[in-house]
Amino acid sequence: MVGQTIRFSNLDGAAHTASANGNAFDTGTIFGGQSADVVIDRPGTFAYFCAFHGGMTGSITVTD
Repeated sequence: MVGQTIRFSNLDGAAHTASANGNAFDTGTIFGGQSADVVIDRPGTFAYFCAFHGGMTGSITVTD
């Protein structure tokens, strides 16, 4: 839902990011064992990727 906190947790030893296409959000670097939170303030489907590992992708759908 719009305004809800989304937590990205890194459960392995490599650094990762969750960087949205179109700059809707970016966690910055998340090191192993760390987490980062984002809040999306509008509805839609947001594709994201890891800046270090191009094959790591996903999407989040935010509703009203």
